[in-house]
Amino acid sequence: MSKKRRRKKSGKRTLYYLMFSLLAVITLVILSNTVLFNLERVVIEGERDYSDDEIIAASGLEPGKNLFRTDLRLAGERILAALPKLDGAQCAISLPSSIVVTVKPAAAMAYVHTGNAAEFYQVSNGGRVMDVVTNPKSVKQVIIAGLEPEQAVPGEALVSSDEDKLAFLFTITDALNRTGSDYITSVDMTDLLSVEAYTRAGVKILLGKPFDLEEKLAVAKTLVAGELAGVKGVLDVTNPDQAVFLPET
Repeated sequence: MSKKRRRKKSGKRTLYYLMFSLLAVITLVILSNTVLFNLERVVIEGERDYSDDEIIAASGLEPGKNLFRTDLRLAGERILAALPKLDGAQCAISLPSSIVVTVKPAAAMAYVHTGNAAEFYQVSNGGRVMDVVTNPKSVKQVIIAGLEPEQAVPGEALVSSDEDKLAFLFTITDALNRTGSDYITSVDMTDLLSVEAYTRAGVKILLGKPFDLEEKLAVAKTLVAGELAGVKGVLDVTNPDQAVFLPET
């Protein structure tokens, strides 16, 4: 057989292989979007206060629907919108026929005054509204005044027209947690250049500008628990190196 005929025969064989491979890929794509990989089971993982049925119902995931045509991101968003005690919900495909939903429980970070009388938003560490309450006096989380949040319902993210104040909410609560300042009951951020905090013992703490908060809070904690124990008044830690206390008269 001549070299020319062998090359021609080899070329036809290659063409057949390519056509067969293309046909196989097309068939697989069609099957994977119709018959194969349909949703049969939803698995819920992670700590939560909700039942599996509640989470699955909130997700909108439908048995029988093709896995690859399911909007996993939308399913997660639906879960968070419907279940305010969660701060995270990630959906992932688990072949051949399951979707795994991993949830993250929400932990209360603070109670934010809504601006309406004695109404407060219970806000999670993820910045979402967990609940609307009218009597947060007996809770452990700090009460925040002066944020002026926009109206929200449980499950929605907390929003404020003042982005600096919203950012400061996370900054101050993080500083409080890091310094173990659970003796502080409330923070007033009406004026970010003159932030104030109040303790259970009746001491008003002047924090001043929103800088060096951990250092200021650490100094205040030492003084309130030490030489100022049982004494009411105003403690100025705007300069943490030169704290000044004015006793109540």
